[in-house]
Amino acid sequence: MTTPPDPDPSDDPPPVSPPAAAAARAPRSRLIAVLLAAVIPGAGHLYVRRPVVGLVWMAAALAAYATFFLPGLVVHALCVVHTAVTRQQ
Repeated sequence: MTTPPDPDPSDDPPPVSPPAAAAARAPRSRLIAVLLAAVIPGAGHLYVRRPVVGLVWMAAALAAYATFFLPGLVVHALCVVHTAVTRQQ
């Protein structure tokens, strides 16, 4: 009786060591997130792995800055505050 051939080992994903997996999910620095949000609205949310919220803030700030400078500043400030108080996942 013949045994079936082994599956191609190149199809298997590379093994992830537990420390590398834990580092990938480690909480991000709130200070860095706030500084990123102060420079680019939504960047802080992207940094803390909240891409949808970050893109929404980017779009809202862009629309607000496009209408007039003062609404843009208000939305930008709200984005920074929201980044500071958002709980990380």
